[in-house]
Amino acid sequence: MRPARHRDRFPDMLRPAAVGMAALVGLAVVLAIHASGAAAADNALPPRTGRLELRSGSSPQVAVVSLRSDGSTWRSTDGLMHVAADSLLSWGRCPAAVIGPSLRLKDGSIVAGDLVAWNVDEVVVESPLLGRVRLPLASVEGWQASAASSGSVPAGLAEPWLHIRLTNGDILRAHSVEIAAGSAVVRIAISSDSVPLKPAKSIAIPLHRVQAITTPAAPPGSLDGPRAHTVAIVGLQDGSRLAVESLQPAADPQAASLDGPSDFVLRPTALIHQPDASIRCPQNAVTGLLATGEHLMPVAWMVPADAEQTPQFGPAWPITTRTTLTGQPLAARSRPVFTGLGLHATARVAYQLPAEFAAEGLLAAVAVDDSAGQGGSVIIRIRAGASRQTARTVFESGILRGGEPPLEIAITLDQARWLELVVDPTDDGDVLDRTIWLEPRLLRHQTSRTVQRGPSPAASDASPETSPAPH
Repeated sequence: MRPARHRDRFPDMLRPAAVGMAALVGLAVVLAIHASGAAAADNALPPRTGRLELRSGSSPQVAVVSLRSDGSTWRSTDGLMHVAADSLLSWGRCPAAVIGPSLRLKDGSIVAGDLVAWNVDEVVVESPLLGRVRLPLASVEGWQASAASSGSVPAGLAEPWLHIRLTNGDILRAHSVEIAAGSAVVRIAISSDSVPLKPAKSIAIPLHRVQAITTPAAPPGSLDGPRAHTVAIVGLQDGSRLAVESLQPAADPQAASLDGPSDFVLRPTALIHQPDASIRCPQNAVTGLLATGEHLMPVAWMVPADAEQTPQFGPAWPITTRTTLTGQPLAARSRPVFTGLGLHATARVAYQLPAEFAAEGLLAAVAVDDSAGQGGSVIIRIRAGASRQTARTVFESGILRGGEPPLEIAITLDQARWLELVVDPTDDGDVLDRTIWLEPRLLRHQTSRTVQRGPSPAASDASPETSPAPH
């Protein structure tokens, strides 16, 4: 009978453990429900608010309602206001750079997401925020597996090759890449040498071994079409930045209040040749935007008429537009930006403005690159005029040093057609004298009224009574 009594005792001995396990399971269920509820609550948040910057001034705690080529609509605690297209400068904040995988487009857009498919027609990424995004291959600059892959493959190449960087550091030149949806293998038509006329052979490589893919550079001027239709670069909370030709509420303003949870419908300029194509995202996922268009031209989008970089020691530095000079995301003092330039002293870059865009002013901020730490010291000069011959110095800074806040610049250019940005070293030499120009933009002469308050046909019954929640 003793063995039986011992057997009877085993359940009693395990009962506390069972109760504890049940409690843990219950706690896990509660936490899962809480996490699910938190995610649902996050999706249910009203649109974000931010500072709206106009030519005429700024307004805090404003939410975007819609954005089009003919103007934009915003909501504040005072109600709706409608802003003329040539008055909008920016709103909200640029999101931090994408850390994980992302697709880079030739119009400057970045879409966070895992690579799903790649063929001669399109590239597909799976985004946790936007779902499955399909974009034409002609619009793609490249894909990278992580932020560490940035700058790891040659950029701006004129030769007609794709470049594939592998995790072991090898770079392959390929005629084409083929990835089927759901496939874990990249099939590459690759040439064994530099002669493109020789037959290429196909090889298969596991997708997890691919760090980055870069397409051939677009010919100069080939982006004029999409960029001419871009009204803003829109930033999303996952780090994505989309050049768009419109942003509209998904819900019909006549049928639903825009204060509640809903979606935006974005029309990326990368889909300009697909009239019915668009991307949806939650309203509260839009963190900020930088306006562009006929009135506002990002300098980083322009092709320089002349440029030079003359180092005192070592090789010459490049002029960068998508990253800092050290290949890092565009940011200074924890301030990420939508567009920018990287220049190392001694440097000069000049632009010939198109005839239809005589510049009224220049907006920018300049800082010594964060990678310089407390080192580096430079002097900034801006020259402008009707032509190269008549250009004169219109701005000169004091000494900018590493670690100091960005220097804000807002100057009048008096209808200039020629612009020069100059970075000079100080008496201590040019070591660490690498600068980043944060969102340099040229302003064109304003012709329309800035702000109109009240309802509009596009959002006539959007309720102004409830102020959207701040960030």
